[in-house]
Amino acid sequence: MTIATLSKCRSDEAYILFWKKVELSCQSLDIEEPTLPRKRKLPKKFGDDSVLFQNPKITVLKLF
Repeated sequence: MTIATLSKCRSDEAYILFWKKVELSCQSLDIEEPTLPRKRKLPKKFGDDSVLFQNPKITVLKLF
């Protein structure tokens, strides 16, 4: 694969297509939609333990 091909895979359009495939697969396989892992408590020495993302779709987008 070339750099141009890989760059296309990292676009918003490619992500939207990927997420739609995930949702369709969940429906066809009769399984739950993706969810975020449980919130883990950080040690107090690290400060605020707020959640960065509330929605699995947004979380995966940030990682994609």
